[in-house]
Amino acid sequence: MRFSPFGYLATQGTPQLVSVGSMDFTPASSNRYLSLAASSDWAVGTGDFTVEWFQYQTNNGNENFIFDLGTTDNFAVSVASGGNRMNIYMNGTKLFNPTVSATTNVWYHVAVSRISSTLYIYHNGINAQSGSNSTNVTDNTSTFYIGCENPGGGTGDNWPGYITNFRFIKGTGLYSGSSLTVPTSTLQNVANTKLLLAVTDSVNFLTDSSTTPKTVTNNNSVAYNSLKPF
Repeated sequence: MRFSPFGYLATQGTPQLVSVGSMDFTPASSNRYLSLAASSDWAVGTGDFTVEWFQYQTNNGNENFIFDLGTTDNFAVSVASGGNRMNIYMNGTKLFNPTVSATTNVWYHVAVSRISSTLYIYHNGINAQSGSNSTNVTDNTSTFYIGCENPGGGTGDNWPGYITNFRFIKGTGLYSGSSLTVPTSTLQNVANTKLLLAVTDSVNFLTDSSTTPKTVTNNNSVAYNSLKPF
């Protein structure tokens, strides 16, 4: 076993991604966000999916977005009500908004997983809410944003903090039940991964490590930070 300067842990010849930091969106007033081109990969349809990441919020706003498909919440997750609610949007409608226990300046793992028309929302390993859901997300023409809701709508909805290990999986729901084991190492490029921002390198920290890498556009200087959850 050895650590590579390129951010990989080599074990018996098999490379594994190693996280070395996070994406820094602070301050929210600087309107820093990432954007990716429209793709059918974001259109999860009525099928299974998993979106997960680690988040670190430096202050609480009215509603701060982790990601959003388009500018009308076609598929989005935000944190609201002083950081104590997760809002899940599909096709412009808020469908779930579980209460969570959250404070600033702490890392939390968050996962949204749909399996066989049941949606599960996890906050730091606890199932905060689950319920029936078969919403058909078909938007394959809108830009996918990370760190904001609408880049043209002001900076009040921008993410005030750090994000790392953002993974978007279309076709596989990884988590179900009352709890999950919070990952203690970098998320990997598992089957059906469409986007993986593992932040493995301070230079190429916006590189997509999925099987079919996408171009990530850095808007207004999202920065690298050595802060990480493990």
